[in-house]
Amino acid sequence: MKTLETEQLPEGSFQGAFGDPLKIPTDKPSVVFLGRSNSGKSSLLRSFFRNSSLVRTSSKPGSTITLNAYLYRSLYFIDTPGFGYAKRSRWERDVLSEMISLYLEQASTIKAGILTLDCLREPEEEESYIAELFRSHRSPLILALTKTDRLNQKELSAVRKRAAVYEEFYHAVIPLSSVKRSGLEYLLRFFGSLY
Repeated sequence: MKTLETEQLPEGSFQGAFGDPLKIPTDKPSVVFLGRSNSGKSSLLRSFFRNSSLVRTSSKPGSTITLNAYLYRSLYFIDTPGFGYAKRSRWERDVLSEMISLYLEQASTIKAGILTLDCLREPEEEESYIAELFRSHRSPLILALTKTDRLNQKELSAVRKRAAVYEEFYHAVIPLSSVKRSGLEYLLRFFGSLY
């Protein structure tokens, strides 16, 4: 697929917001979306639905406190709360971290994960933890380097070179832009392999 045309995308549907990860539907395989607050995770999710307003977002980073489930063709997309949001209390961060960890460790239907990271950032402890967790479960985790539309060609080339260093830790490392819709074709093919 050369370009992502709106009519090629599924309508999708919102399946619910879950504070208890054990209540997330398990009748279909799922792909988990993870990432720091303001990493472009919601923008990426919106890219895969014909109705982009389907994905719940807020103008204030760090507002999501539930695991939000969306139906994408024959998969569930599970949107997790963004981590690393400094304005949350330590207790709130711990509660959200435990909820995400419980889901990742207990859900037998998880087929893959997409970890979003602002292309100008380096992976930190949280990203390393997630990568190790997916490795231990032998599930593919893709590192999506977001917001590349802000870069010129020289900067983008530097990001691609740096991305090569991360490849041993992830199933794939994909520089992408939800604005320019670049790099999304790989993810669409990958999702198709999970049905």
